[in-house]
Amino acid sequence: MKDRVRLAGLVPSSSVTRAAPLPLWCMGLLCDLFVSTPEEALNYADSIGTLSAAPDPSGRKGMTSLEFGLLWAILEGRPFDPERHHLAPVMAEGDPWLYRFPDDFAALLLPLRGDQINRVAAAWAGSKELRWSPSGTADVIEDLVRLAGFAKAEGKGLYFWGSV
Repeated sequence: MKDRVRLAGLVPSSSVTRAAPLPLWCMGLLCDLFVSTPEEALNYADSIGTLSAAPDPSGRKGMTSLEFGLLWAILEGRPFDPERHHLAPVMAEGDPWLYRFPDDFAALLLPLRGDQINRVAAAWAGSKELRWSPSGTADVIEDLVRLAGFAKAEGKGLYFWGSV
């Protein structure tokens, strides 16, 4: 993923690193977080995550919509509810897949700063489903905060593209 993203010119290699090793089951999961219009998002998915027009996306590994749903529940201070805490599927059948972060989820990310990010990251890292270090989850949350701010400013959506 790191090399694929760097070759595509989408993100600097420093933003693709993580602080904790991934569990073996998720080593092959690619994940890009990016801001775009619905049409551009579909083009991104169709081009296997190489749309150069996506503004400073974040390349990750080992993330699924479940992990983002868990983060949403933590941000709301509620137990995880799969009926509520799920990303909006745009293209969820097969591989690759594409989801949009619901606006109310993205809005919860916008005010997060410093210690708030660290507290949320510790709670998210502590979930048995994720098994990352708090610093690894803090990096993802910082990217989400940055991208959510850009999405709001540009009137666009925040998307999650994934592939095996």
